[in-house]
Amino acid sequence: MPIFRRRMIQLMIDELSARLPSPKLKEIIGRLDHADPDQAIPQEYELGLLWAALKISDIEIEKPLGRKAPDFYATDLFPSGPAFVEIAAISDTALSGEPLMRRAANIINNFANAVVKKSDRHLYYQFNEESGNLPAKKRGFLATTQYYRRRRVTREFNLDDEMRASIAGWLKGKPSSGPLRLTNPSIDVSISWKEYVHPQGNVFSSMPSEAHDVEDNPLFKVLKDKEREQLQAAPQGTLKCIFLGDAGCQLLRDLRPISAGARTVSGKQIIEHFLECSSVDIVCIFSPQRMNRHNYQSFNNPRVWHVTVFDQRGLAEDEHAKLRTIAGSLPEPYLDGYQARSWHQQGMFHPKAKGQYLPPMWVTKNGIQNMKISARGLQEFLAGRLSREEFKRFVADNLFERALSDGRTISNITIERKETEADDDYLIFEFEDDPAARAIESPEPLTPSGL
Repeated sequence: MPIFRRRMIQLMIDELSARLPSPKLKEIIGRLDHADPDQAIPQEYELGLLWAALKISDIEIEKPLGRKAPDFYATDLFPSGPAFVEIAAISDTALSGEPLMRRAANIINNFANAVVKKSDRHLYYQFNEESGNLPAKKRGFLATTQYYRRRRVTREFNLDDEMRASIAGWLKGKPSSGPLRLTNPSIDVSISWKEYVHPQGNVFSSMPSEAHDVEDNPLFKVLKDKEREQLQAAPQGTLKCIFLGDAGCQLLRDLRPISAGARTVSGKQIIEHFLECSSVDIVCIFSPQRMNRHNYQSFNNPRVWHVTVFDQRGLAEDEHAKLRTIAGSLPEPYLDGYQARSWHQQGMFHPKAKGQYLPPMWVTKNGIQNMKISARGLQEFLAGRLSREEFKRFVADNLFERALSDGRTISNITIERKETEADDDYLIFEFEDDPAARAIESPEPLTPSGL
């Protein structure tokens, strides 16, 4: 699993199972191993936050609220009163334009393969963009023009005869000599031929994931949907709270406001606007990032939970103490939101995929060097799932050879269990000097003959 380790997820399931209705438990398990990251990652957030909230608060999971049932009801999460809490996780899927770009690329790939077999392995798509201003839109007493910037691809795109002829001629000629550009009202894309293109990395747009309006964006839509569909019927005297998980969303990852006059809006501006025009009291963001988020080096910079609370009531910090305790109770995140999404799309967390291996290392015990390697990696190598080259690259690069070259062979093997700290364990190999692996030597010190 990309946000939490699989062993940790199983522990959370085990501990929550007695509190979850059977249909809910079945739904959670089904979504956790779903191939679509927009199913699996939000479910991880829901599971993790329910588990952590149960550690520090008296909660009731899916307490009925009219015809709906928010994720949980807490009697003591906030000093000011009980609260209904709904959980959601947001990615940049809609803002990035990835689904539309990938749909168009797949349509072209299918045709290209019919012209030249396996040509899709070489095609790289760069989608162009356009910008301008929409007609004035009235909001309140003001009417303002709306700036737009968008990628040139729509859901109406399909290949016409002219495009098919252009693609076929380009592929049968010398595609590596230069890109092919396709344009019509539903697309503007440049296609390049490369030596190899990964299927998950074959589309690109220079336009970042950005929002230009405080309401016309996926973040505002999710907040409004949660309020309307799950929290609307909360009785007087109870708080309405929404937890948002960063599943690879720039608006949540960097909440800082954009400078005045900018044509884009920030996550902070969107959330504050939502709270001003809604009955929701609190929005709380959970984002997995490096401790020092401006330094991407992993050394002495672990991933931690960054928590930001928006409360329209303007109460003291003590009101939110348990929200930060929830973050402290969550297991350490395994990946950032963007990495989690990318790795999941590549199938790296499927239970039958290659493991997440612990790094090899030499350790010294009683003055003797021992070797620690991934137990999962060695088992996969012995099972034939890893080639010799993969074993050397991911598990142990010539560490056994080094010991043999020094005339030492394995004398003992023990296991170092990592439990839920990792989805792997260490095998510890102890080595000792062995005449079977080195030249015969004279004993020291030698005693002169006859003395």
